[in-house]
Amino acid sequence: MDGSRETFTRVFTAHGYVNVADVPRPDMDHMIALYDGEISFMDAWIGELLRAIEVKGVWDRTLVVVTGDHGEGFGEHGQIWEHSGTIFDEAVRVPLVVKPPRGGPAGRRVAALARTIDIAPTVLAIAGLPPLDPVDGVHLPGLSAAGQDATPAAEVFLEAQRERQAMAADWSFLGLRNDRLKLVLLYPQGRDPQASLFDLLADPAERAALDPPPRETLERLTRRAIGAYQALKGEGGDNAYREMDEMTSEAPHSLGYVK
Repeated sequence: MDGSRETFTRVFTAHGYVNVADVPRPDMDHMIALYDGEISFMDAWIGELLRAIEVKGVWDRTLVVVTGDHGEGFGEHGQIWEHSGTIFDEAVRVPLVVKPPRGGPAGRRVAALARTIDIAPTVLAIAGLPPLDPVDGVHLPGLSAAGQDATPAAEVFLEAQRERQAMAADWSFLGLRNDRLKLVLLYPQGRDPQASLFDLLADPAERAALDPPPRETLERLTRRAIGAYQALKGEGGDNAYREMDEMTSEAPHSLGYVK
């Protein structure tokens, strides 16, 4: 194992492994350790950046936001070295740490549901600037400089559009979560969706879907998830997907996503 997805796939295939349970624990631990090393590397350089802000003497008037765009799956739900194809929490629950300027709220954990689309409205609210309009995101409660009232999202829509990815499939994952329940919807093109419902309070690792699930709740959340997906595609119109310029196109090649 050298840390590359290509080597892992080659070894996986050469040994005739069928699923993640077949992978020897030392090999899996090696891959996880390499990922932990990437996190440590990023953490060290964030530290360098924060120290530079202090040295410059602008720490007290600087807003710092640290977040991630995705997590990583290591077999929790069958996926290996994967984040783009699922909506389980190991892929979609990411850090969001906010250091406000002096005088802002500190030492506070926001319990409300938060989305990456809420970051821009939150930054503007902390800075006391006019909000963006119209946007789907909202500023997170308890973080604005002026103490404006904020209503957090009651539910979060999730999607992994596999049919539009570089290594495309004929299905996508859609989902919807609130403060307790999470719907995971396998949405094949032209076929009936397969829905699973998880109780995140009783089962935060999403190991066992409710069986049987509350039928009315399952159907309601399924309709809302599909409706949100169709609305987004409808709103995008011809701008939903666009051709990439040469520089943008080179990025997925350099990262190994496209051969």
